[in-house]
Amino acid sequence: MSKSQKIREHLQKHPSAKISTMAKQYGCSRQLVHNVIRLDRLNRAENNKAVPTPTLKVDNARTTHQIKSVKISRSFLWGAIKYERYE
Repeated sequence: MSKSQKIREHLQKHPSAKISTMAKQYGCSRQLVHNVIRLDRLNRAENNKAVPTPTLKVDNARTTHQIKSVKISRSFLWGAIKYERYE
């Protein structure tokens, strides 16, 4: 059994184990332990991306368009006459 396989088994039992203690326990460098952890996380992320999650199409307030009346106001002669309408 290789060192990387031993590290993977140890991580399955103890996912929050420190890198330095695992390196001392299995007699390898911290970089090897770090690389094994990184590759394991990448493999898990790729496996999760392969399965699409179905989403339900829900009709809610964000997707439905609402008819709103808009106030349009104009002023003429420097504000002496004001004209307002709603569309």
